[in-house]
Amino acid sequence: MRLSVDCTWNDKKERAKVVITFQNAPKTLFHHMKVADIARLKFLQSNCLLEGPQVLQEFERYTEKYPKSIYALYAHYQCLRSFELFEDAHDLFLQMKEKFPDQVFTQCIEAHRSLEKKSFDDFFECEVLKGVFPRRKVFYYQEALLFHHVWRMYYQMKKKPSKSTSHDKFFALIEGMLFQFSN
Repeated sequence: MRLSVDCTWNDKKERAKVVITFQNAPKTLFHHMKVADIARLKFLQSNCLLEGPQVLQEFERYTEKYPKSIYALYAHYQCLRSFELFEDAHDLFLQMKEKFPDQVFTQCIEAHRSLEKKSFDDFFECEVLKGVFPRRKVFYYQEALLFHHVWRMYYQMKKKPSKSTSHDKFFALIEGMLFQFSN
């Protein structure tokens, strides 16, 4: 399933048409991962707290098995944060930054970390926020969710709920499609 979206930014001065995909694409995220392994990582990422701390060893195996997959690192990172293992998550993020500095996941995590520190100058220095759309046309749904989550968080912190509305709506649209797609 795919969703074609007309995106605008900079007060609608800039625009691009992008595709949000729910399949395992673009390949640069998964880098030759087996479909069953991708499905397992998605499951573990969503259910890691229910599965318990032993799941961390499984994430480590996947990141070792697929060292060229940012998705494996991203799922592992999210799980570490779920368990509030922030130092381990930070170390894993540094690996992501070294291996995949230009990927949307890495850049969005960098932006999110800037917001957590209330460092708004650093937030706006994140490359992904300067307009990734002209360089890429296809995005995985989790990239889109993370991107919009970061902007929602920014506008909530700045107490500008009206600016957050478009990001809220897009977030709800993606989640709604996921729900329909999974049933």
